[in-house]
Amino acid sequence: MSHGCRTISTSAQPMKKGTIAVNAEAGYHQLGEFFERVAKLARVVNVTEIKLSGLNRPRNPIRAELVLATYMYRPVGSAPAPKPK
Repeated sequence: MSHGCRTISTSAQPMKKGTIAVNAEAGYHQLGEFFERVAKLARVVNVTEIKLSGLNRPRNPIRAELVLATYMYRPVGSAPAPKPK
């Protein structure tokens, strides 16, 4: 099936994936605000894993365990990224 688009060429780009584990306890509204802020970041950030648990408390009734992933372009032959301190 043709959609009016044809591939002329493709090339694989070297990408470096970075992940961040986040564990938080919050209310429903606060968790929603967090997701909204992540969605508005200048860099693409995906929530790749999520686990929500209910807590028996009125102030912060949710425990969220998340893994966020982002990607960086790393040209072939470039110096390695600096190690986190």
